[in-house]
Amino acid sequence: MKRFVLAALVCTLSLATELARANPLWTSDQVRQARSLVESEALVFDLRREKIRPDKPAEITTEVVILAPTFSQIVEGEKQTLEDHALCRTMSWNRTARVFTSHSCYAIVAFKLVEIENRAALSRVASEDPRFSAEANSAELGIVGSRPSRLEMRQTREGREYRVGKAILTSVRGSVGDISAQEMRGLIRFLARYAPLHPQVRGDIANGRVIPASIDVDAGPLAQQRLSISNVRRLSAAYPLPAGLTAALSEEAQLGGSPRALALRTVSQALDGTMQKPTAEATLAAMRAALTSGRGLEAVWLFMQLTQEHAVAFKPIGGAPSPLLSGVRAMLPQLWADPEAARLMAISDLAGNAQAPGDRQAAARFLSSPRMEGLAYGTFRNVTYANLLTTSPASKDWDPAIRAAMPPNRVDNYWIHIQAHPWSSNTFKDAGDAYYGAYDVVSAWTAYDLGRAVDPNWRDSVMGAVGRFEDQMRQREPDYF
Repeated sequence: MKRFVLAALVCTLSLATELARANPLWTSDQVRQARSLVESEALVFDLRREKIRPDKPAEITTEVVILAPTFSQIVEGEKQTLEDHALCRTMSWNRTARVFTSHSCYAIVAFKLVEIENRAALSRVASEDPRFSAEANSAELGIVGSRPSRLEMRQTREGREYRVGKAILTSVRGSVGDISAQEMRGLIRFLARYAPLHPQVRGDIANGRVIPASIDVDAGPLAQQRLSISNVRRLSAAYPLPAGLTAALSEEAQLGGSPRALALRTVSQALDGTMQKPTAEATLAAMRAALTSGRGLEAVWLFMQLTQEHAVAFKPIGGAPSPLLSGVRAMLPQLWADPEAARLMAISDLAGNAQAPGDRQAAARFLSSPRMEGLAYGTFRNVTYANLLTTSPASKDWDPAIRAAMPPNRVDNYWIHIQAHPWSSNTFKDAGDAYYGAYDVVSAWTAYDLGRAVDPNWRDSVMGAVGRFEDQMRQREPDYF
């Protein structure tokens, strides 16, 4: 255990190649300041979308689609949706509203990657109906999973048909004009995000270098629709996000009372500089004072604070141990000699390792004890408890009194700690993973993006894995980016 702790202090993770520039708390003014507002030529067309539902009237909507090199805009009545390709944000607002939503452009792709594999597992026991095949799933979700997925394409007088057996999944008909390579890239990106098309169909559209007049899709009961494109033109388009809008997440922080809303207020203070991060020297001194006065549990939490908030300061300097690492090493023997401190360290190991042996229910009871309240950095017990739930499959059978003493929603535990200590991206990563496990990808990337905004050293933490995953999504699914 001692070797594990010390090794964790000095390990580094490979660097992600891309830093998320924008975060979901930004106002529209901040978004506009971060990117070029110069007008550019855009491909514009009208889109009629007819969604077909079994035993219901068809749902018909009309949109104006504006495809510029660095953004795509969809206007549907009073609703506006903006895909900012430069900042990788998806934003939406109404013309009369003063609030806009903003979330990561990676979220929907990440959801589809999970969902396509879930569909593959379900299809093994589902009907043999071709609408539930791997090809239909790939058409509805717009990506190909681990199962082979290839449509049979047949040329017709009007265009192309794509079949699985005798079932026609997609028909592409007609043309409303030629298109440049750059414009085609924008069209394919739009279709990837806003049309249920098999990647094979998108690839053939791209190779055809013309804008299809209509696309019919029959890929299951939730993905039957016809897209009709008309009135193609080219205009000079300005960046459309209006000035003076407040982010919906900021409004949640101002008005909400949930653990997340309360944490968002603290995150905002950390980002605008009104809340300052404790220094490594001050935290080390507090740990030493706690240990000297016999407050072993508090010393452990302060040790955790150092590893969470100042991991970079543990790195060697010129080949020699850093002052912080030397200072912590000098205290570890005394820390291990304290029975309660040693027990808490062992509990931390249980929380981070599903294979570690130990009484997990007893560990949870220890963390939920009132004696844990009021300790310096003591809210890290919420993080430890939530992680212990994650690594303990039998937690549902624990004493109900344990759960009654802690927040019932696992992710709330992370936000409670973030509210008190918003400096480490590790806890944001834990919160994001909890959302991701529940298929709430928008909230997952909200947590990831906030953690990276507040922690400049996120690449050296577990959050670095998110950056690498984003890079992999770009490489695997280039149509979406």
